[in-house]
Amino acid sequence: MGYSREECCIIIKCYRITMIKYILGFLKFIFYKRVSKLALIDNLSTIDKKANVYHSTKVFNSSIGKYSYLTKGSSLVYAEVGNFCSIGHGSYIGLGHH
Repeated sequence: MGYSREECCIIIKCYRITMIKYILGFLKFIFYKRVSKLALIDNLSTIDKKANVYHSTKVFNSSIGKYSYLTKGSSLVYAEVGNFCSIGHGSYIGLGHH
């Protein structure tokens, strides 16, 4: 069983919208020295210039405060991280949005 043509079009459209958000996020944080260029960050997220975001992380519609760390392999979705917080390797925070 496969997807119908309409379902495929919807999937492709959602994928394109998501990629556009991540491209805009990349451009938004391109001059932040402490944010990895290999992190996926959407344009709705806010990151303090003194926060560290390492490679292989995903940040979607979230905020990260001053001097906080988001280490590699972590995901932050619909969450707020305050100041002076450290999120460990491979952590998943706030994945469900209700």
